[in-house]
Amino acid sequence: MAAPAETTEEKQGPIGAFLSTYLAPVDSLAEVIFGLIMVLGWTSTARLVFGTTSVRQLLLAVIGCNLAWAIVDGVMYILSSVYERSQRIKLLGSLRRAPDGESAVALIAERLDEDLEPVLTDDQRAQVYHWLVAGAARVESEQAHVTREDMLGAVVSGVLVFVSVLPVGLPFLFISDPTVALRVSNLVCVGMLFIIGFYWARYIAMNRVLAGTLLLVVGLLMVAVTVALGG
Repeated sequence: MAAPAETTEEKQGPIGAFLSTYLAPVDSLAEVIFGLIMVLGWTSTARLVFGTTSVRQLLLAVIGCNLAWAIVDGVMYILSSVYERSQRIKLLGSLRRAPDGESAVALIAERLDEDLEPVLTDDQRAQVYHWLVAGAARVESEQAHVTREDMLGAVVSGVLVFVSVLPVGLPFLFISDPTVALRVSNLVCVGMLFIIGFYWARYIAMNRVLAGTLLLVVGLLMVAVTVALGG
């Protein structure tokens, strides 16, 4: 007897399944990429801003930048969720106020034609739009307020960014020379950019090595610029 196919949750594991409740895998990887680039930019320019900088100051800079970005990321998650919900509510309201069914279908077509036209015929799209209009009439009215799920999603997003970028600060714990620690931290960050880009590519239909290399090059260019400026 053939073994049962693994479910998505089994493939992801408990942590991956929990994260996917609030963030799609591509979004999770994108959040980490943004966090790494933010920290790389900050640590690379820290010496430009503060001049002679100690290892402890650089470590605090990494943690502070990481924490700040995690908070900003969580707030943006909430704002994005509320915005998307408000747009859905507005659309539902417009469909209910439409004078007739064809007008409601036209509103749906305006939103979805660009995405569905390449894969569905005119008749198929029309049928889908009529189904959506009929379904919208059964949806209860709601308000675009912050929900418990929004708050949990914001916490998950922020914690993911904060924890995943912490390895960039490890060199400052084990290397006493600030310059050496900074460069090793830069290399760790650039290496992580390649790894995350490699995995991110599977979700954006891009060659994995190419995606990882592009992010690696971005990181190296950021470091090269700051070194050239004296950072």
